Amino acid sequence: MKKYCLLYLLCMMMAHACKKSPAGSGLVSRPEPVISGKGIPEGPPVRKIIGSAGGSLVNADGSVTITVPAGAVAANTEFGIQPISNTLGDSTVLNYRLTPEGTTFPKPVRVAFRYDQPGLSGMAENGIYLAYQTATGAWKAVPSALNKQAKTVSVATTHFSDWSIVGSLNLVPGKKELVAMEETHFKIEGMMPIGEADDLLAPLSKIDLDGWVHNIRNWRLIAGNGLLSDITNEPLVKVFRAPETISTTQVAEVQVELTGNMWAPDSTAPGGRRTIGQVILLNSVTVLGGNYMTGSLVEAINTDQVFALYSGGKIHITGHMPWGYVGFELNGSSARAYACGDRNLPGTCFGVVVRDKDPLYGYASQYTRCDPPRDIVYSEGTLNLKKWGGVGEPVEGEFTGKMYSDHCDDFKEKTLKLKFRTIRAM
Repeated sequence: MKKYCLLYLLCMMMAHACKKSPAGSGLVSRPEPVISGKGIPEGPPVRKIIGSAGGSLVNADGSVTITVPAGAVAANTEFGIQPISNTLGDSTVLNYRLTPEGTTFPKPVRVAFRYDQPGLSGMAENGIYLAYQTATGAWKAVPSALNKQAKTVSVATTHFSDWSIVGSLNLVPGKKELVAMEETHFKIEGMMPIGEADDLLAPLSKIDLDGWVHNIRNWRLIAGNGLLSDITNEPLVKVFRAPETISTTQVAEVQVELTGNMWAPDSTAPGGRRTIGQVILLNSVTVLGGNYMTGSLVEAINTDQVFALYSGGKIHITGHMPWGYVGFELNGSSARAYACGDRNLPGTCFGVVVRDKDPLYGYASQYTRCDPPRDIVYSEGTLNLKKWGGVGEPVEGEFTGKMYSDHCDDFKEKTLKLKFRTIRAM
């Protein structure tokens, strides 16, 4: 009888140990890998024929580069980079479908992603790597080389599919813009490599902290004004509340420190792992004042120096930053949608983003083709002017669309997303 009781007790203990356990219990939890659908195309692809001698392909905004060595393909082959929606997480940063899919290359092809994009600002740099999606919808981490000087992360691969930049640890705000007394959360997120080969990705959660994150401490507001507060039983989250009154637009930046046994797969690190024993995560939200222009292109756009006036039969909207300016000219005199086009035609808009301090750059809502017939191509973007009244009355609007660097030797395109509010000056 004692033998049967002991056997029953052992069975019960084994069954309990196989269940997921809360952090601090001492039992090993088994997070589930991410399974997601395929991304949806977001904009046109770039394509190039590359032959047996090798070559390279760069996408329109310079964020992805494919380098094909000699002998990777036996004949002329079309390579492509297609931006797609991100189905790995909630990130607004795009994933990319690399083609030809299903082809196995006899020599590895190098793929490099730039990680200095505005949507990746909350990632811990040492935790960045690349992953690809399998036919089952799972995501596999790939040992990746980090170049901190060039701000790129790269892999050598013998096959193509859908690829994503991954962060072992990120600090993510629920909203990027707030008004007075509005709240949002700051949450520690990330991906953990799991499985027998430590290559399947699973999202970080509070029940999986044992063995990965040992300590979370020193949550604090290091720039701007506002209040950070706790959420009961949510160690990964803090709530930020904007101040009661805001005279000018400001950036509120939050910081948190983590220690543990975190790591990222790295082809250049000993044992194939880039260890992350301690890390400080940072991210920010913009708290909007009475006047603001906020958005992103090459870098974040945040200013309260915004001016609106009517002159020469056109509306002019300008935002000034320490590094340059954003300007829009609208051919009209009322609140409505203005599509990018020939600035001499009624109902159209023309926009520029200019950095006049090093490093210099300039983007516009149109460009001239480098090849004959040298015609002008206009962005499909639209500026929606929501409010336009008399002098001294509110002006409000937003723009979404492509902007172009009009240089044949270094052509780039990027998406500008912008919101503004000010008072009409004249």
